[in-house]
Amino acid sequence: MEAAQGEFAGKMHSDLTDSVDALTAQGVVDPQRVAISGASYGGYASLVGMTHTPGKFRCAISTVGVSDLAALLNDAPPYWELDKPKWMRYVGNPADPAQRFAMLEISPLFKADRVQGPILLMHGVHDPRVKFSQSVQMAQALRSHGKPVELVLFDKASHGFHRWQAKMVPTAKQKTFWPAA
Repeated sequence: MEAAQGEFAGKMHSDLTDSVDALTAQGVVDPQRVAISGASYGGYASLVGMTHTPGKFRCAISTVGVSDLAALLNDAPPYWELDKPKWMRYVGNPADPAQRFAMLEISPLFKADRVQGPILLMHGVHDPRVKFSQSVQMAQALRSHGKPVELVLFDKASHGFHRWQAKMVPTAKQKTFWPAA
């Protein structure tokens, strides 16, 4: 865990791309057909895969993923207050201008123009940790750059889809964004 400090979108991401390269070299995977998927930090990693290493992954699924690290800390729930100093060691302090700039550099939201494949964003509207606005803003940024994206909001879900009701087909509150024709 200590090695991950300051390595979001850095060595933590190169671990993923190195794995893809190793599996490709072994002939296990077709490099043109690799997808990336994850939830929470894994959702962030999926978005980093599409924005920081465009073309490495064919498509991505981000579930309750972080797209803006500064907003994650600024919008953190009250029960995170004691853990905020730990988070800041990993991603930076949004109150410090230099660190905030660095956080923006590793936040997928600000690199949406680089995406080269479709992205599915799924988020529970009652998520207290990663606000659903993270996925809404990412979808809007992707759409503004003509990138293929679908956003599905689950109105009975929180940070993950643990209740059986949350695993049902999304309700009318579902929002889908496709690039302009």
